[in-house]
Amino acid sequence: MTVTRLKLINEFILKNIHAEHNEGLLHGKMGIAIYLFHLSVQLKGQKYVELANELIDQIYDGIGKKTVPTDFENGLAGIAWGIEHLVKSGFLEANTDEILRDLDDKIFQYITTNQHISIDLQNGLLGYGFYLLARLKGKDLTEAKDHDYLLKRLLITITNSMYEAMEEKEEICKEPINFESTWNLPLLLIFLSEVRIFNIYNHKIDIMLKRLSSLARAIYPINYGNRLFLFLSMEKVRKGSKMEKFQEHCFLLKAGLDEDNILRQFQDKNVLVDKGLAGVQLILGWYHKPYKEHGFRELSSKISKKITASEFWESVEKKEKMHSKNLGILSGLAGVGMAFVNDIS
Repeated sequence: MTVTRLKLINEFILKNIHAEHNEGLLHGKMGIAIYLFHLSVQLKGQKYVELANELIDQIYDGIGKKTVPTDFENGLAGIAWGIEHLVKSGFLEANTDEILRDLDDKIFQYITTNQHISIDLQNGLLGYGFYLLARLKGKDLTEAKDHDYLLKRLLITITNSMYEAMEEKEEICKEPINFESTWNLPLLLIFLSEVRIFNIYNHKIDIMLKRLSSLARAIYPINYGNRLFLFLSMEKVRKGSKMEKFQEHCFLLKAGLDEDNILRQFQDKNVLVDKGLAGVQLILGWYHKPYKEHGFRELSSKISKKITASEFWESVEKKEKMHSKNLGILSGLAGVGMAFVNDIS
């Protein structure tokens, strides 16, 4: 059945992709291209590689002809993250320090000239932070020079801005009513644990993690999907920084995770990445790759089965055309396809 659903997703993408005018990562061509490249590995389909490469060409053409925002959701930061991801994953061959230099400079100018940037992933500091992590991953930043040095300084600037934003505790830590894959608190924990790997700013990072520790340990999410998300993010911090204060709360969160309750809290048609089961699946895949523990394989399998059996597909099948906003990663079909491709079971 999963193959049938993938076929339906791919048919709609192939039919409607040329109506897409958004070059961005979360709702546009970049996210769809990433999906198609990963799909090509599973299905061994050269046509998906060709279409993905065509989309990459269109992205470069589009950002060269019009003004594109700098954000992670629809703009240059998300596009740069996507290109870096594809190169590091072996889908594209390129020197990203060369081809992304102009994008880096535009993002640098925006961040350094705007003092009031929100903390969120889509349009704020977290999005710019994850873009920089992708650009700098694998590099020795203790002796960074030239362009890498500028990116390093920008990463430190963003981290400092996040420290200041942490004064707004309620904005960062408040649990969404329903599951959200863009919840600030777990994403902030993940970001800080990744920055810590560079070993360039660990004194400040540890101060931030200690402050977040007391805040995170005061939260026991009502929503099971959010509880899982917070647990996995705190586990990542605990493993990377040896912060024992996280251990007891991680144990408490893990003990309160029930697979059937997780599934029950999602309505039948709630399958998309932003607020649905595909988001939980991608979070599981992200965590599982480096750690491969905690026994989430069965949960991943159950999620795929529930998505496959959802009445969501009946509404898709009735449509002759799919609006371009419904094709992307965050709130569209490509994101659901990525969940199938990243099933860890």
